[in-house]
Parts: sequence; structure tokens; C-alpha cells
Amino acid sequence: TKQTTTTESSSTPTTTTPPLSPPSKQQQKEEEEEVLVCLGDSITQGTTSGNYVDVIPETLRKKKQGFFPSLEIVNAGQNSIASYTTYHYRVDNVIACNPNYVTVLIGTNDVRGMH
Repeated sequence: TKQTTTTESSSTPTTTTPPLSPPSKQQQKEEEEEVLVCLGDSITQGTTSGNYVDVIPETLRKKKQGFFPSLEIVNAGQNSIASYTTYHYRVDNVIACNPNYVTVLIGTNDVRGMH
């Protein structure tokens, strides 16, 4: 749609046409907060041991002052998940989060041969 405005110095209306296409996903992402997805098993989920995902914001604040001004952290850990299941059933969920960063901590349950 076009917007018409009249300036005080002239009675001639000026027409402003908005851009033909919306901003790209990359431009929108730059304006939004960054996303970190932590993918893994129960160690990531934090149900059977310490939860390293909860420590990330404080660690980043101390080590990288101002480097991550707004960072959304998604805990995508699942208790008892193995590498096979992670690859075949969880990767699409991670991609759907449109992350800037991804950590992967898997393999512990593979020792037991779980699927």
C-alpha cells in the first residue's frame, strides 16, 4: 500500500512506497536475540546429573562480557536418548529453532546400546 503525506512547505503530496519484499530472514534474525540450542542426553537435560545448560548464561557473562547481549538458550536434552535416535528424531526440532549456535553432547547412552 502507498502512504500519502503533505509537507508544510508544499501542498504537493509525496508518495512513499514501502519495500517490495519483507526483510530477509537474516535481517530479521540480526534484529532479534540469538539462539543457542543444546542437544543431548540426560547430561544436557540435567535430570540425572548437574545441568550444564543452566550454567551457560553466567559463564558467558563472565568470559565474554557483552559478546552475547541477548541469547535465548533452548535445552533440547532428553533422558536416555542415544545418537541414532537423536539424529533421526531430534535434529529437525533443533533446526526448527533456527539457532545461531548448537552444542551436541551425545554418546553416553550408546555404550549401553540403547535406541
